[in-house]
Amino acid sequence: MLLPFLERSTSARIFDPYLEAEVNCSGVSFLATVNELGRVPAALRDRFRCVEMPAPRVEDLPVIAAGMVEEMRQERGVDPAWMPDLSPDELALVPWAGGSLRPLRRMLQAVLASRETFAPRH
Repeated sequence: MLLPFLERSTSARIFDPYLEAEVNCSGVSFLATVNELGRVPAALRDRFRCVEMPAPRVEDLPVIAAGMVEEMRQERGVDPAWMPDLSPDELALVPWAGGSLRPLRRMLQAVLASRETFAPRH
């Protein structure tokens, strides 16, 4: 059902059953994500530009962590002076081996929470 929308020649004249009229969808761009490209039918793969993103690696941790901490600062409305990026010592405590970012985010939240709990107060 998606294929007619992906060809410029056919997408210019798509019959919309709701409108009960032809519509021009030739200016519409499509973006799709998949976990396994091999499961996508060849006809769709042929019509999309496929860009494979490798899984995040442990070597990427400093950059990913800095981005996630910045995101958390924005969510909380906290100034960077009150929630600085993780130090190398703090990053060394993160037991992330690469891969999914969801567990990494939880780990970083735990490190930040422990920083707030155990930070010396003057």
